[in-house]
Order: sequence, then C-alpha cells, then structure tokens
Amino acid sequence: LIERALPPMRALRDRVKETVVISILDQGEGLVLDQVPGLHAFRFVCDPGTRQPVHASASTKAILANMEPALAAAVLKSVKYARLTDRTITSAAGFRRELERTRVRGYGVDCGEALQGVHCVAAAVLDHHRTPVAAITVTGPSERLPAKGFADLGRLVRACAEVVSASLA
Repeated sequence: LIERALPPMRALRDRVKETVVISILDQGEGLVLDQVPGLHAFRFVCDPGTRQPVHASASTKAILANMEPALAAAVLKSVKYARLTDRTITSAAGFRRELERTRVRGYGVDCGEALQGVHCVAAAVLDHHRTPVAAITVTGPSERLPAKGFADLGRLVRACAEVVSASLA
C-alpha cells in the first residue's frame, strides 16, 4: 500500500505544496502510516505512528463514510466525543451528519477540529472490493488551506486516492 501510494502522494504534494499523509483505521483510531512533507518552511509534520481521534480527523471521516454502515456503526459505538478545540464535533448525531456530508462530497474535512489552526482534506483509498483500506490527506495551516478552497482541494485529493485505489485492483 505505502509503496503504491508514495508516488501519487508526492505528485499531490508537489501540486499543493502541503504535507500529504496516508493513514488507516486501527483499533478505533486513525493511524498515520507515512507522510510526504510539505514544501513550505513552516509545514505540518505527522510522523508515522501518530494516532488520530476518529471524530476529529478528515482521514477517519473519509474511511468511515465509505464503510459498510454496520461496520461503521460498530466503530462509532466506542467513540468518545472529547472536545479538542472549539470546532470539534462532540455528539454522535453531529458526527453521523458529518459522515453523511463526507459520503456525498467524496472527501472528509477537518476544519481545526483536532488542532486549532490546522485544516485537513482527505479521501478514502478503496481496494478492489470498493472497501476503504486507507485515506490520503492533505494537511496544513488554515491560512494556506482555507475552508473556501476545500472543494478544489477535495477534487485533487480524491484524484490521488483514486490513483492509489486503481493500483490496488
């Protein structure tokens, strides 16, 4: 997975200049597998092994939104909706609504929900059964990744995730 993901991740990073991360869902949390660091002097670093809260991560939203509903529901049973910033989703109902928006859009967003001032846009990587196995995420400071640009960035991230998905078929 990582070997197939790194070349498209590098191409995406070169286009957007921000850090690109690949993560999976592991034991009810997001787990960063690898990153391609951004090209700015100030960049977000997300080391492999970093754990991400399910309810405040674009990558886990992208994965969960693409899962079979029963499997996603099983993961959601254990979520503790801790407030991490003033933008964190803190209820199961709110999170379910966000997952539906993510499914419809085709990408997940984190608009400063996990870390103040950090925005992320992620799309699921799907295997040959169309099951989500990972997510590709662009992450950076909110000043360079404003919410008004999420739709354009979402298309780029989805295109990257689709290339990685196709390589798994």
